[in-house]
Amino acid sequence: MTGAYIDEIIKQYQKQYRIMTEIEHLTGELESAIQANDHVSIQLVLEMRQQAIHEMEACRRAVIILIDSIPVEQSGHIKGLLNKADDDIPGNEQEELLREKSYKVYEIVRHVIEMDRKLSLKTAGKDSFYYT
Repeated sequence: MTGAYIDEIIKQYQKQYRIMTEIEHLTGELESAIQANDHVSIQLVLEMRQQAIHEMEACRRAVIILIDSIPVEQSGHIKGLLNKADDDIPGNEQEELLREKSYKVYEIVRHVIEMDRKLSLKTAGKDSFYYT
């Protein structure tokens, strides 16, 4: 039964990766629109980006609900796979795929945050959320 849950979690992570790829693309489009001082495009891209972020959050909530539906012993193991805490413990093929998908999402999220940080600092300077 847990295998079906893991399959669904994997699907959610694949969806998250696709959404994050879109957010990455939109962040690049936003930078171009800002450089061109195209206020209409800036607003449009920001709205599209926000919608994608909402979709990403829905996927994250779906994963949490799925994990909470699994017995505690098994959900702890799955949480460990997602957090890479169980890296040294070999898993079956399905668990390895889950670990891989989770890590890919983690990496692209980090990349998009870095893109966003640079763009925000460049455009807002001291008023940027990222300014320290």
